[in-house]
Amino acid sequence: MLRLANNWSLKVLINVDSSFDEFNNEMRTISTIMFLMLHLVAGAREYQPLTGSYSIGGKTFYDAPDSEHNDTHIYFEVSGSAAKDLFESMKIHPIRDVCADDGSFTKRIKEMQCTQSADRQQHRCWFGIDVKKQRITNGVVC
Repeated sequence: MLRLANNWSLKVLINVDSSFDEFNNEMRTISTIMFLMLHLVAGAREYQPLTGSYSIGGKTFYDAPDSEHNDTHIYFEVSGSAAKDLFESMKIHPIRDVCADDGSFTKRIKEMQCTQSADRQQHRCWFGIDVKKQRITNGVVC
């Protein structure tokens, strides 16, 4: 039995009565399977801790009318390493954050926005989810 990461195991059975050619074919198959499994395990990412906050609200993120349902969306503010990873995964050039006007940089793709502090040490991201439609919506005013 071969032990892999995450306590996965692979049982290897070889028929001793088989001919040398059959043995080579079995070994080639086993080697291919092991290569693929190790590649999949090595490429798998594990979940990381998440820091931030959330709120439940209506469609209008800020200053919603009284007549609007206030439980149709969930809004997230993500910080720390998750926000840094998300900021770095946005393959666009950052622009100066005109709202904060403190030297920070912002990346925005459609309704998702992430900011990196001027010293590049702090990151925050904002977005919302329309629960019924299962779509990302804006999660920050500016």
